[in-house]
Amino acid sequence: MTVLATVRGVLAARSGIDAQDIGPDTRIADLPMDSMAMVEVLFTLEETYGIVIPYNANRPGEAPVDLTTVGGVVEAVEALLAARV
Repeated sequence: MTVLATVRGVLAARSGIDAQDIGPDTRIADLPMDSMAMVEVLFTLEETYGIVIPYNANRPGEAPVDLTTVGGVVEAVEALLAARV
C-alpha cells in the first residue's frame, strides 16, 4: 500500500468521507474533522510508519512540514521515512 493510499484511508476513517473522494489536493481544513481528529490521524500515521510527525495542535500553522493538504501530509510522511534510513 502506498503512503497516499494509507493517508487517504486514515483520513476517510476519521472524516467519514469516501477515500476515493480524497485526493492529494484535498485541503485538510475542508474535511469534516476537528483538531482532535487531526491529531488522531497523525498518531495513527506515526504508529503505522514508526515516525514522529512534528505537529502542535495548539499551533497547527507553525508545523515545520506542510500539513495543509493530503499531498503535503504524504510528502511529510515520505520525507520522514527517507530521513529514517
